[in-house]
Amino acid sequence: MHASNPGSNGADAMAVPPPGCNERIARMAARLPCVDVSIAELIGTLAGEHGSAASISRIISRDVSLAARVLKVVNSAYYGQPRTISSIERAVVVLGLPTIRGIALAASCYRMPSLPSIGSGFSASDVLTHCLGVAVTARMLAATHPRLAPEDAFLAGLLHDFGLLLQLYGEFETLCGLVAEGRAGPGPTGPRGWIKLERQAFGADHAQIAAEVLAGWRLPEGIVEAVRHHHEPMAQPSGVRALVGVVALADCLVCDSGIGLQFTSEPGVPDVELLSCLNFRWTRRQALQQQVRAELGRLQGEFANGH
Repeated sequence: MHASNPGSNGADAMAVPPPGCNERIARMAARLPCVDVSIAELIGTLAGEHGSAASISRIISRDVSLAARVLKVVNSAYYGQPRTISSIERAVVVLGLPTIRGIALAASCYRMPSLPSIGSGFSASDVLTHCLGVAVTARMLAATHPRLAPEDAFLAGLLHDFGLLLQLYGEFETLCGLVAEGRAGPGPTGPRGWIKLERQAFGADHAQIAAEVLAGWRLPEGIVEAVRHHHEPMAQPSGVRALVGVVALADCLVCDSGIGLQFTSEPGVPDVELLSCLNFRWTRRQALQQQVRAELGRLQGEFANGH
């Protein structure tokens, strides 16, 4: 149950607390460890309104590992390009800003030093694996939905539990206490029980914490709302329900297949209303989960190694 406090090694653009955050959440954001400056600069540019393919490609080109990652993704079978793309600027145009943003955010997460752990089953690595699995699943689900952009679903899935990383790095001792309290309970903590513990300790749960930070970083509103409400999708207005629902269903599917963090979630059949809303039959899950595992293995190699 014990691990050393990861602490903080300084700050950069990724660690600047967003304006408007309450003080405690701002401290969590400020304690994120440093990541490569080019990734921090890239995320800031992507979040702004005036980033061009040329300016974005110039930032990517300064980071050999990130550039290799982008070229590998654009030339993968998933995108089916007739000829090999060797230009970063062309790759940015083909992939689009949501995909580039997702690659940059995933790369920044996997480069975080001193990944903290609270005993077995609750570590930053577990959270990252779970989030990437949800991102892959959400993209696959969104690909069959007429009103959803698969890359928006990927990014929302990737960030849905970002609040847990903020807690791990920014409120480590408090989080250790919450995990101990949850494990001492009579049964599985589950998402509802965990959210109650978080709100008592932090004044907000991990979804609310992440949404506040991401909104301050000026990520798209739909992504922010999907992160904020992924534990309550059917309570949302019809305009955002599909994206929130895809992330929620992806979360259930990943938990059911045992990928990554399990402590704050519990496997189980999702709400019938959610399944109906997305026209998904739970009996179809095994085939989808096999595809997710294959894609997850490929992406983990790309994001973690950059080769």
